[in-house]
Amino acid sequence: MAAARLAALRHRGRSGGGCDRLAETNMPRAMSTIARADNSMQHGSMPILQIPRLVTARALLFTVVLAATALSAPTDVWPRDAGHHTGGPTVANAVATGSLRSERTRLADEVARTSANPGSEWRDTLFWAWNDMLDPDELRRQVREIKQSGLGGFFIHARTGLVTPFLGERWMQCVAAAVDEARKQGLQAWLYDEDRYPSGSGGGLVTKRNPGFGIRFLELRSDEGAGYRFALRSKQGHVSAYRRLRSGEGPRPGEGFWRFQAGAGGPASLFNGAPYSDNMDPNAVNNFLSTCYEPYRKQFSAEFGRTIPGIFTDEPNVLTLPGMAPVDRIPWTRRLPAEFSRRRGYDIVSRLPKLFSNESQFFKTRHDFWRTVTEHFSEAYAKHMGEWCARNDLALTGHMLAEQDLEDGIPVGGAATPILRLVAPRGKQDGAVGAPKFRDTRGHRNPARRRTGPQTGWARRRAGVEGPTCVIVQRPTVTSVPRTRGQA
Repeated sequence: MAAARLAALRHRGRSGGGCDRLAETNMPRAMSTIARADNSMQHGSMPILQIPRLVTARALLFTVVLAATALSAPTDVWPRDAGHHTGGPTVANAVATGSLRSERTRLADEVARTSANPGSEWRDTLFWAWNDMLDPDELRRQVREIKQSGLGGFFIHARTGLVTPFLGERWMQCVAAAVDEARKQGLQAWLYDEDRYPSGSGGGLVTKRNPGFGIRFLELRSDEGAGYRFALRSKQGHVSAYRRLRSGEGPRPGEGFWRFQAGAGGPASLFNGAPYSDNMDPNAVNNFLSTCYEPYRKQFSAEFGRTIPGIFTDEPNVLTLPGMAPVDRIPWTRRLPAEFSRRRGYDIVSRLPKLFSNESQFFKTRHDFWRTVTEHFSEAYAKHMGEWCARNDLALTGHMLAEQDLEDGIPVGGAATPILRLVAPRGKQDGAVGAPKFRDTRGHRNPARRRTGPQTGWARRRAGVEGPTCVIVQRPTVTSVPRTRGQA
């Protein structure tokens, strides 16, 4: 296998043989390391959990090799001193060539060492669900088991069945125990910003204290009432014309009637009896940061960027309405009409029927609306979260709701990709100032892609099913998780 990769490198060489000689003479240590790794995997002597990270390291190795190869090309492609076309490299280029070779060798040695025994940052990370009444000593024991299992760390995830009050005094004691044990074991302890999911309401703490921060929507109705009222004409089942009705005015004969009413989400068990949050409202997002991020900063800032590399935000969105009847709704917030006018240059309220009609002449308005939702959501949520994490030397990780499907994802968050521009650059540790550190971790949703043991069982007293009351870390297997009826 290593020989095949070496042959591939030769095939990519420039004419003149310079790259062939480079690959043959300057990379024996890297090639032998890969050969040993291939042999170990074929004979089962390497722990399975190292394989994905080793593959990553090997890909990095060959990227380094190819880049160095391109830079160390034959002498006829190096720039010459002005006026001295001698056919060979200058002294400066000779020094540069030696520096490149030295750097290439150093990087190859570093990759080889990493492949042999990957550090925690190269290993798989457990999505560690916490439920029932938590015990610091039990959590420490499980952290040690995580280490023994060959994993690189864990995400602390409050999950259904949690009895310990989220963000309460005992919760913070348990987090402190897990972080301290992770530091002793050389593991990464990632935080999670919510009680269950989706992120934004802080398990209802944000919206219980501030009902005005609850999620809002615009709903299409056909009955009389308050809101934005329109008369419509249709042709062959398609809207052909519409007009806004004045107060007290009704539709004329032959016209249909649409009413658009702004509303707010109601209490839901998913958010502990409170509504979800309005993540297009910067004030609501700032309150979420104060509620769920600042307590961790006050207690664990010394470990930020060290034992605690970052924090996970899970499926933040602008249209989660559990328990409400499925009707035609779109995301809304109090500032949206004014923001739309400011960004797009025209009024959206007078064009509301276009947002609910699939007519080709209405495409531009619908595109402008969803673009505005995307921008407003990205700036209110992702920008605030990213800037907070950047100031505190944390990476922001997680995933968006339904980002894998345009048809499902746009109604709940607009376009998911633009959010990547606004998340946290973390420059204190790795020097990559300005480099986005948002990591898409959709794999945690697919049981077939897990490499951990039984992740959790719902707490017995809450769910009424048999199963472990807290996380049990075992040797890597793909396993099912006990679930209650109707539980996602």
